[in-house]
Amino acid sequence: MRIHALLALATITALPVAAQHASPVDERTRDVAGCYDLTLGRWMLGPDTGITPMHRPPSKFRLDTIPPEQFPAGYFRVAPSSGDNRLNIDSWRWIDTARFIARWSANTISGVQLDLKVDGDSLVGRASEFGDQLMLSRQFPSATAVARRAACRPPLDQRSAIPAASGRPGNLPAYRRP
Repeated sequence: MRIHALLALATITALPVAAQHASPVDERTRDVAGCYDLTLGRWMLGPDTGITPMHRPPSKFRLDTIPPEQFPAGYFRVAPSSGDNRLNIDSWRWIDTARFIARWSANTISGVQLDLKVDGDSLVGRASEFGDQLMLSRQFPSATAVARRAACRPPLDQRSAIPAASGRPGNLPAYRRP
């Protein structure tokens, strides 16, 4: 019995660190994961229209099911990346049962985010810039956003993630509060 316990302990400690910290991916995350083409409306800042934002979300993006390194549970990778440094906070996470936030920032201080909800075969919401939280009175530009599922090419990387429910266009399940 003592040998079995030692073997079990050796097996657990031999697992890669990422696998030990990986959280299970739920069905709604697998269903939404995949590639999208993004269409934005006119950027606005209060009553002003036609504002040119400093940061814009990519016109094509991928929601992955792989958690970013050094992020708390519940965050997933988004591509393309805004940079390869320790301050990068590119990720997406659910904020309720049918809505999520996807963020791109290379410095944690400023960037752009999509606040989207599942709506049939699309993701619908707003794109907005964000900045230094010390400037609470400052307004940031925003625009309407619609993302439609698209084919994923090329793969995000060579690592194998839990596959999305569909890599091709189709209806996404509707997630509503009970």
